[in-house]
Amino acid sequence: LHASWQANERDRWSVEIQQLSQQAGALPSAEASTAAVEYARRFNDRWDAYAIAQADLGSAGLQAGGSNLLTLGSRYVVSDRWTVDAEASAGDLGEGLSGTLEYRMNERHSLYGTFSHSLDRTDSPFAGSGAGGSDPGFFDNTGSTVALGSRWQVSDQTRVFNEAQFSDSAAMSGIGHVFGLEFALREGWRAGLALQRGEFDIESGAVDRNSASVTVGFSDARFNFSGRLEYRGDSGASEATQYLSSNRFDWRLGDAFRLLGKANYSQTEQEVSRLNTGSLVFGQPETDARFAEASIGVAYRPVDNGRLNWLARVTYLYDLASFGQSSFDPASEGVFADYQSDRTDQKSLVASMEGVYRLTQRVDLGGKLARRTGEVRLGRASGGWIDSTVDFAAVRVSYEVISKWDAMVEYRVLKVPEASSMRKGFLVSIDRELRSNFKVGVGYNFTDFSDDLTALDYRFRGVFVNVVGKY
Repeated sequence: LHASWQANERDRWSVEIQQLSQQAGALPSAEASTAAVEYARRFNDRWDAYAIAQADLGSAGLQAGGSNLLTLGSRYVVSDRWTVDAEASAGDLGEGLSGTLEYRMNERHSLYGTFSHSLDRTDSPFAGSGAGGSDPGFFDNTGSTVALGSRWQVSDQTRVFNEAQFSDSAAMSGIGHVFGLEFALREGWRAGLALQRGEFDIESGAVDRNSASVTVGFSDARFNFSGRLEYRGDSGASEATQYLSSNRFDWRLGDAFRLLGKANYSQTEQEVSRLNTGSLVFGQPETDARFAEASIGVAYRPVDNGRLNWLARVTYLYDLASFGQSSFDPASEGVFADYQSDRTDQKSLVASMEGVYRLTQRVDLGGKLARRTGEVRLGRASGGWIDSTVDFAAVRVSYEVISKWDAMVEYRVLKVPEASSMRKGFLVSIDRELRSNFKVGVGYNFTDFSDDLTALDYRFRGVFVNVVGKY
């Protein structure tokens, strides 16, 4: 989640929150929550600089040492044709340097080259997380990358880009080529096409990778839509085929109502492992992964009553996690054992309704009701489906302690009828209002459950980042 605030013509503040998770076969699952704040300053028409501070809000599993990170960067326009970008970062996961040199041949055509070198993978909280906690591990990406490319504005409606990528890291080395087209079809409409081909060497051998994606979008004063369809295919030492689709829309029905929706789908067909003879250990359909999510919601904010904000939403989710894979050789015979992910399969329908009402100039009263119905399966792609119903209710009070600073207390209840279980407790936070319709803060969850009912586990006790937006 990302939000920006333009304080004035020269200063900009941005906030970003990430929740990441990774399953690595037999090893415990890894999770990390991070928050970052960026300050950008334009000194003059030629020189811009920025600083980013990233904080680790909590991590578990494979993570070793946290993901705190400090980044400093700058962009300088040397002349009408030459531009230089540079960035340096240092943190728990290592240090990194990167630079870009761009040459503008004319108003429509430019050439560029980039170089990056990392002593460890600083863009992932799972780097430096081997089985022992200190080895480079599965996610190490120490190494360098060089890219050479060009951008060409063919016409007012068409732009072409082409790039060659050379990578050499502990995890992968090889060459990739990217070619793309972007179109402004007619007023409000846009489309794009991208093709990528790469040849890489990984620990188990050579991999050929091909991918293609198509994007389309439309926007006007009342309606926004974006859609993406992508294909990825690996062959060689690793064989996998993946299809992805991502679509979302935002439709302003009137001054008070807004309709929101999204539909995402992905399917992965994977030959999970091979013996030394080349025969498959696992290649059955059960090793495939599928994810489908469809959501539609309506937001209501009366024009003549700025005190009320209300949102209702229905979401369908089908989640069959990918088959976990571990490079573990129990008999030292060159045959790798495979382990299933510990994530639970689910087919769920979630309905929720939440709102907030400003009682006084300083006090807001809010609440949320939600129910999930559906089925879960404890074994990955095996066993029978079990009925699962969960009810959630919460009431919260927010008080403006001083100008633009709010303190919030929430009482929440989670009920699981099939298990005759009920959990309840408090959640607190301190929030800063950045705009009249947006605020961000930090808090602590004294319960172990989330108000996201598609999250099937109880691992949510602790510090969190709170983001509140109003339509």
